Formats: sequence, C-alpha cells, structure tokens
Amino acid sequence: PTNISDGSELSGKPAAGSAFHRPIVALGLPGRQTGRLLADCMPLLCQGRDIYCLDGGSIFDPGRLAGLARTVGLEPGPVLDRVFVSRAYTCHQLAEAADTLLAPLAELNRDEILLDPLVIILGIDRLFLDEDIALHERCHLYRRVLQRITWISQRMPLLATFMGDPGSCWVRDLARTVRLLPEEEFRLPEILCM
Repeated sequence: PTNISDGSELSGKPAAGSAFHRPIVALGLPGRQTGRLLADCMPLLCQGRDIYCLDGGSIFDPGRLAGLARTVGLEPGPVLDRVFVSRAYTCHQLAEAADTLLAPLAELNRDEILLDPLVIILGIDRLFLDEDIALHERCHLYRRVLQRITWISQRMPLLATFMGDPGSCWVRDLARTVRLLPEEEFRLPEILCM
C-alpha cells in the first residue's frame, strides 16, 4: 500500500482542551545503533527522570547503559532502576503495550511528580513488517499505535525510533504524525523542552 491512513486523525495537533502539546519526534536508527540515544539519556537519569521504553526492535541494551553509567562515575544499579523496559515481539503486543503500559503514564498526577518521565518507543515500525499477519490487520494496529502515541505526547515527552527504510509506507505514515529528525539534528535535551 502507498498509504496506511489519510493522516486526518493523526495530525499530531493538540486535542481540544489539552493544556499543551509536545511534538513527537522520530529518529531513524538502522540495525542496533542505540549508543548515542542511550548516552543522551544519561543526564536525564542523573537528574532523577524515569524512562519508560517500549522496545519493538529488540535493541535496548542494558549492558551498554550500565557501561555508560560507569564512565560517568555512577553505579549502574540505581541508574538501571530508573529505566523500565517492556519488549514487544509482535505488532499485537506493541499495540497492546501502548494501550496498557504507556497510556497509564499519561494519566499520572502532574502535581505528584517533579519530572515528567520520558517515553521511548524503539523500532516502532519493525513488527509491522511481519507478512505472516494480514496487511489490513497490521495497518489497523499501526494506526492504533500512532493514535495512542499522539495522545500520550500531549501529556509527556515521547521519542520514537524507526528501523525501516525511510521511504516505506510505515515510515511515511509515521512522518504524517511525527517530526522525523536526521541523526545529526538529534538533541534529546532540546526535544524535551519543545
């Protein structure tokens, strides 16, 4: 297909009545290249910010994060305790996790937390490439995920990475919802302030 959705329901615009809207940003990370992203997360973890990671690409590497903690003189245990990772192995699991694991974060009482957690979805497109699942079903689930992350991003910072070809229908549809960033423009602290 050349188009998964018409984009009308995925405009990334604030919902009526929402107080603010942070744009969702997507970054292409081919293969297992998460080193820079994890390095950019270290200052946030040192500030006491929690990170919730939904890994759809099986690419989160806790060993790498532990090594980065050691390089800045921190014990890895307390750093890793601030990172909550859920792996999805099918597009159904990714859609379900976006609803049941990530969505409740957006409902947290902002008066009770000092820093918004950061939500990261790694390899948002990868599981939708599974041709064993009917295309119409994958498209429906992908739309559901994009709608959910748009809603979540209105309440807290969210970053998605994609692993596929930037010209694929999946990434093109993602680009209708989010701002795609080339790696050289990626600055995580600036994204959190948008």
